[in-house]
Amino acid sequence: MHANAFGLSLKVDKIDDFIAKTDEKLKDIEVEPLYYVDFIYSGDHINGEEILEIGSAGQDLWGQDVDEPFVAVEKLKVKRSQVTIYSKKDDTIKISTNCGVDIMKFKATAAEVALFNENEIVTITLVGRCNANQWGGKTTPQIFIEEFQVDNKLRYDF
Repeated sequence: MHANAFGLSLKVDKIDDFIAKTDEKLKDIEVEPLYYVDFIYSGDHINGEEILEIGSAGQDLWGQDVDEPFVAVEKLKVKRSQVTIYSKKDDTIKISTNCGVDIMKFKATAAEVALFNENEIVTITLVGRCNANQWGGKTTPQIFIEEFQVDNKLRYDF
């Protein structure tokens, strides 16, 4: 035993009571994911060169005590024509932006796929990781969505 040792024990028949009291005490605490981002882009201007630089050069930089950077994209307007759904075992959503940056959501839920299929325009804010995609001798910037929220959705585009 040492000075910083700590322990706790509960009787089995008191666990449900402990959980109920703990839930009551913590009911006002936000439990949504919190991301510290290194870059924030507006939806109509995502810097593809920066995404490529972070996605390719940075792979050797993060590890222990150096976290991989997150980027945020605010108010990205996504038209249905910009979305491709790849279906195999898990659905993947690909958003081709006007800025030349592809945004990918792997293992999309059925609700996420339906969101982009059922609405003409969806405005989202997202947090993701940068990637340099190499395919067919070309390198293109990508963002892998970690989390996103819907800001607005429209069934029609006028």
